[in-house]
Amino acid sequence: MEYSEKTSSSQDTYSDDGNIPPQKRTRRKAETGSRVKRKRRAVRHDIDTPFITTSPGQAHFLIPCSTSDWNTCHLESLRIYFENAPKPISVLLDKVYQNTGMFGPLNEEQLRCVEKQQDSMLFSTSLSDVMNYASEYYHYSNKHCDSRSYEEIITELDRVSHLQKQGQSLDQVVYLLNHIMMIIQKMRSSLKTLPKSGFKDLFKIFIQLSGLFASDGKLWKADRIILRDHEVISEADVAITSVGTDQEEFDDISALVSIVEVDNHDNLTSINIKQQEIKSLSKLASDSSDSLVSEGPVLVMPPICNWISSNVLGQHGGELLIHFDKFAGILTQKDFFYRPGMILFGTKVVFTLLVCSKKHWMEITDTDSVKKGTSFISYSEPKDLLIKEDRDELLESIARLNNIC
Repeated sequence: MEYSEKTSSSQDTYSDDGNIPPQKRTRRKAETGSRVKRKRRAVRHDIDTPFITTSPGQAHFLIPCSTSDWNTCHLESLRIYFENAPKPISVLLDKVYQNTGMFGPLNEEQLRCVEKQQDSMLFSTSLSDVMNYASEYYHYSNKHCDSRSYEEIITELDRVSHLQKQGQSLDQVVYLLNHIMMIIQKMRSSLKTLPKSGFKDLFKIFIQLSGLFASDGKLWKADRIILRDHEVISEADVAITSVGTDQEEFDDISALVSIVEVDNHDNLTSINIKQQEIKSLSKLASDSSDSLVSEGPVLVMPPICNWISSNVLGQHGGELLIHFDKFAGILTQKDFFYRPGMILFGTKVVFTLLVCSKKHWMEITDTDSVKKGTSFISYSEPKDLLIKEDRDELLESIARLNNIC
């Protein structure tokens, strides 16, 4: 699934028998070939898709039929918001554990395995260092460039290879390091956007270090009827599942992952990946000619909006929503649903958690508009798997996804 900044233009016009004035129709000869197919596809867009209004004074929004076209405004129109501040990853996992029993603390055996993984990888650089090195290498042809990040990985590969010769089983670690080397070499050879597939493969290797299974999101494509009769399809980049002896376990998702393309021109020396002005529904309401005050929550710009674009955040939130019944059933407890996810940009990982009440869910699916229920997506600060301290925390946190009761 490609994340793009464009919006769909196929839904700009609508028609039904009640809105189009009678016109004299002329009989045309039947057409054949691809022109007919294109015409038939266009006719399907003429269906009057429902508009939704979140509260008085707010603008009307058409929810796109694919989450790949969503942004944060579409989430807000369903009264789903990102929280105003990040939380530690452990707090998000503890919240799930306390309410569902899933993703509990690691036992002694699991802790030993995690510590072994942590001790097997001592290198520490960062995505920003790697990108700075790649840029300098490209511009100066390896002259006068700071190659510490590259040399850090080379040194680590030599160290791990030496341990392998002594009989230690570190094949997965070597595979991970070689993949990092490949990404660095690709980045320094061109300043074009690095395909998501490179970071996707790297992340899947990292997930497997924790004993989890990361499969392509195409295998978990989902569709859902919302707003009573509006069908939405969704496809994430990666679906994380536990690996067990029971083949039925692969039918349940532990977390959904959305991946952002990294532009090699971006300056990643700070945490701000993309600074983007987001026009929320509350702002749209103030721009509207309707003078009524919004009844929704007072919105401020969440920090995550400075790290990741509105389009990607909207798509990710839509994926957590539309993949509702693909998650492990135990993630539904009492009056709430818990839907974990992650957003990957480069080598940085943000944990997410959508908590939605059953009443709000019923309002989203069974009514024409969402006016009462409110849900929030919690999220962590970005953790870079190239940084030793961040990587150790990610290994321990991701390992908890194995604990599915």
